[in-house]
This record gives sequence, structure tokens and C-alpha cells, in this order.
Amino acid sequence: MNLGFHSGLVQKKTLSSSVLPLENAFLVVKPHPSLQVITSRVLVMINAVVIGLAAGLLFAVGIFVVRTYNVLLASFEETRNSFAQIEVQLKRRYDLIPSLVEAARAYLTHERETLEAVIEARQQASSKLSGLQNISPILVRSSRGRHPKVPWEARWAVCRW
Repeated sequence: MNLGFHSGLVQKKTLSSSVLPLENAFLVVKPHPSLQVITSRVLVMINAVVIGLAAGLLFAVGIFVVRTYNVLLASFEETRNSFAQIEVQLKRRYDLIPSLVEAARAYLTHERETLEAVIEARQQASSKLSGLQNISPILVRSSRGRHPKVPWEARWAVCRW
């Protein structure tokens, strides 16, 4: 039976003066020359696979690093943009304060003018009524009849001509 080895290559070492006696117990097996080519091809393939796996792992780590960097950069830019929008809103509010104060002052002026006009009208009305000391009894009776709390029948009874 041939297992890929030369049939006559199994040798025992001979005892020499430079070789220790313990080494004589081991057999030296030389592979067939075609197996040496297959073995070298397998080693090349194994090296190629290892190099390919290492390159793939390095590529995956590179992709992870680049993607992580891009995500962090996008988050940083989004944060800066949010703070810029907050600054814009605060500036707009700060710029609106003077116009709000001006509107409040204008409303205060309007209220003051309205109140002064009402006070003046009331004073004029009270000065005209104070001059009417001698009111006729018919006018008093007719004014009583027009009071909103007096029923209709009493108004007709007072206002008969």
C-alpha cells in the first residue's frame, strides 16, 4: 500500500559519534516530491486566506471607524445648528422687547386720554345738573316712571297726560 511516500525512504539513522543514542529511536520520513508541491500550494492558499481575512478585518475596522466618525461629526453639526437656532430665537425676542414697550406706552397714553375724556364729560354733566335746582314736579314724576325697575303699569299710571 502506497500512502504517498517512497517505499524505500523510511530509514533508521545509524549511530555516529556526533549523534546522541536517543535520536536513533526516531524515524525520518521524506515526503514524495509531488506532495511537496501540494503542500506548498496548500501553504500558499492558507497564507492567502489568512492575508484575505486580515485584510477583510482591517477593512471592516476601517469602515467602522469612518462610519463612527461621520455619525459623530453629524451629531456635532446638529448640536451646533440647534444652538444657533436658539441664539436666533433669543435675539428675535430681545429685538421685540423695545417694540413691546412702545406698544404698552401707546396703550397707556390711549387709556389716559380716554379716562381724562370720561372725567371731563362727567364733570360737564354734573355741572349742568347742579344748575337745575328748580325741576318741575311733572318732570320728576315722568322721570320716575321711566325707571327700569318700575313695572309698565306704574309707568302708564304716572305718565298719563
